[in-house]
Amino acid sequence: MRQMWIGALSVSALLLGGCVATPDARTGAQVGGFASAGDGAWGSLYVLRAARPDRGWVVMLPGSSGLVVLGDDKHYFEVGRRLGELGFDVLLVDYKAFYRASDDRPNVATGEKIAWVVHRVVEGAKSRGLIDDDARGVLAAWSLGAEGVWALGNENGDSFDALGIDRCVLWYPSVERVMDESGVRELEVPVLAMVGDADDVTLLDDLESVLDLYIINGIVELVVYPQAHHGFDIESIGPSQSMRFPPIIGEQVTFGYNRNADLDAWARAVDFLAHHAQGDEITGRGNRR
Repeated sequence: MRQMWIGALSVSALLLGGCVATPDARTGAQVGGFASAGDGAWGSLYVLRAARPDRGWVVMLPGSSGLVVLGDDKHYFEVGRRLGELGFDVLLVDYKAFYRASDDRPNVATGEKIAWVVHRVVEGAKSRGLIDDDARGVLAAWSLGAEGVWALGNENGDSFDALGIDRCVLWYPSVERVMDESGVRELEVPVLAMVGDADDVTLLDDLESVLDLYIINGIVELVVYPQAHHGFDIESIGPSQSMRFPPIIGEQVTFGYNRNADLDAWARAVDFLAHHAQGDEITGRGNRR
């Protein structure tokens, strides 16, 4: 059975410490305590160094609209701040802008473009001293950003390990592009995926179809929230906003905040990432309907 949400969990006791931007990363604009990592493509990467970095690092991959989601330019930075409080060094990247600003960008499919940016960001952050070279990390992705996770898995079977990525936590992850191609052929790291059963952007049936094998073998833990829409963790959008997605040419879809789902999803993410910090192996807790 996939796991259905029952009650919201308190997360206040799970937050630790504080975080500050590292002085040597302050080569660009300051945004909510973050520092941009430089000029050109690197101006699309924002870095936050944890005051007590004992969890490694996290690369954040936002949805298709980049760092501003439905007019909210603070959401991803606030999530990053909370991850910093947990002890992670945070790399928040606008992967579309990073890709467009890179002269050597490859002409590949969407998911592979995002995966290419992840390679560049992790490898470049290590060489620039933005994250510790021997530290391990995780990916946190929303919607379209998750297509990069599937593409990394499909590369050659060891990209996650080569980059030092141990886990992935995904909010309403897109599978549309990978469905149009070859599916998810390999996924060797534990994944927490969270979605609402009322989501008409990331369709639950599609998500289950693509991840079926990995849910069965416990690689993927799928958590489904009743009556929750796409964007259930973004408080600023309110309980319901209907629009065409993509704009003008797309189908009518609904985005909406769901406080109970948001709180529970964050608590699960914190617990999932705590296992990463402890170096736990795959737990085999995959669930589905």
